[in-house]
Amino acid sequence: MKKLALISSYCNDDNKLGILKKNIQVLKSLGLDVFVISPIKINVDCDFFFLTHENPILTWPDKAISLWRTIPYEDKIIKLQPILKDSGWASLYQIKKMMEFASTYEYDLFYLLIYDLDIDDIIISDIINNISNTTYPRQDFNNPEIVFKSSFHFSIFDKEKMSQMSNLIRLEQYKNEDGFAEDFIVKWTKQINMNVSKHVVKDLVHIELGDVFDLSIDKNYKFFINKEQNTKFKIFIYDFEKPINLKINENFLKISKNPTYIELPISCEEITNILLKCEDNEVDYTEVYNKIIRNIVELL
Repeated sequence: MKKLALISSYCNDDNKLGILKKNIQVLKSLGLDVFVISPIKINVDCDFFFLTHENPILTWPDKAISLWRTIPYEDKIIKLQPILKDSGWASLYQIKKMMEFASTYEYDLFYLLIYDLDIDDIIISDIINNISNTTYPRQDFNNPEIVFKSSFHFSIFDKEKMSQMSNLIRLEQYKNEDGFAEDFIVKWTKQINMNVSKHVVKDLVHIELGDVFDLSIDKNYKFFINKEQNTKFKIFIYDFEKPINLKINENFLKISKNPTYIELPISCEEITNILLKCEDNEVDYTEVYNKIIRNIVELL
């Protein structure tokens, strides 16, 4: 029986690349050929390598991830809502391309995995025993109590099921329906009657997003700002002890009350510079602001 491992990768440091190389060695020792797709030039020992310049990360208004946090403020509530880029489609797109290429080759089973999969004894056993047409739930690295019911972190297909799955991965559906990539995978798994393993797989790389509710690079304070079309500029400064000097365009304010919410009579589009100074450390956050696609601050 001919078997091909399809590995989706984004190895932008030595640790990630080392994990990928180790997993390739394990898969080859089990008799699998290996196909790797990557948007980065890497040197790996595989049978097929597809270097792509495409890495289609979506952002608002096409699709984005919305998080929020509420903080008591005087007798009201401040709601902070960063709008983050959605990398889910980039991963699904890589997987779709691999499936399309792989379907042109004469293999019996196709093992789809992400480069940092923890290839444990059960996965090895399922490969040896030719388990097919099965997706595996995945444990969230940051919160082990969260388990995604199906994922592409590890899945096994025959050619027919792989083609069916590939046909379901469509950008317009992903953009127009709510949910993370895993939510779509669960739905697609049901549509083509895939089996779902009871074994929960894990990944080996922890991607730290940082505090998305804090834009500060100075440890003396935290702050969050809004950026919306046709909306007044707002800033919320919190978790500080020493006075802060704030400059927005030509407006100078001294902030001493922790926390402080400010709404200025100028629109977000009119902002030309943002500077915060605590003691002798002045930081220009203009570029930080310019890179924000969309943020929301609400006083409720």
